[in-house]
Parts: sequence; C-alpha cells; structure tokens
Amino acid sequence: MQQRSKILLAAAGVLTAVLGVYLIASRPAPSDNEMIDAQTQTLIEGAERHSVSQVMSVVSAEYHDATVSNTDQLNFFLRRVVGQAGPVDVQFFSPIVTIEGDTATSKGHLHAVSAPGGAVLTDQDVTLHWKRETGHRLLVFPTPVWRLTSAEYQAPGLSD
Repeated sequence: MQQRSKILLAAAGVLTAVLGVYLIASRPAPSDNEMIDAQTQTLIEGAERHSVSQVMSVVSAEYHDATVSNTDQLNFFLRRVVGQAGPVDVQFFSPIVTIEGDTATSKGHLHAVSAPGGAVLTDQDVTLHWKRETGHRLLVFPTPVWRLTSAEYQAPGLSD
C-alpha cells in the first residue's frame, strides 16, 4: 500500500470518528418526563437486581428523607436490606410527574413482592422529589440529568 493511501485511510478514519462523536453529542436530549421515567425505571431495575450502585447512580448527593439523613446512610441501608433480600418484583404504578423549573415531583403507588413466595413487601403511595443536575454524556459532554433528592414513604415498622 502506498504512503498516500495510508494517509487518506487514516484521515477517513479520523473524520468518521469525529463525525460519530458529533452525532452522538448533538442528538436532542429526551424530554424531562422521559428522563424522569427512565431514572425511575433505573431505580426499579436496580432494586430488582439488588444493585445498590445502580440505585445510587440516580440519587443526588443532596439526598435526605424522614428516615435517612444523607447518601451515606442510604447507601448503608440499601447494602444491608436490598443486598441481602431474595428475589423481588417491584412496580411503580401510575406515576404522575409535576415539573417546576429545575425540580420535579413524581407520585405513584409502589408495590413490591418477593418473587418466590409472592409475599407483599410493601404496598404504598410514594412521592419522589427530583432535581435537575449536570451530568456527562460519554464522560465528556455536559448534559442535564434528573436525580432523586428526597422521597416520602411509610418506613417499615412505622404506622400512620
């Protein structure tokens, strides 16, 4: 192969790579509702797969709720409870998403049962609070992401 052919082939390869990165980086972002739905699905899949890291990937560093005061406590709780649980089927029914600027709320009904026996683990209304933060697409390109900042739920062992 001639030197000129090698140079042209290398240039074509570089141009193809640059075009590919540009197309991926410039594609339109999904709507806020689609992003929140996707993050909610990530939470559900993480719980079903017992993947604490997958659940925590959706959680903001500012997370807190009535029983968990920070992400370290949440991580510990998830590793202790979710990591040791058996197979589980989790569903979040009829989420209603309300977006106000850079914050959002999704309200729905959480239903979780143990997969082998069908025992109900939780069956309650849950409110999730979200905040738009900056994430990165392809580890480089800044992009908005919705992260969970708080949740309202009935903690196990507590009554209304």
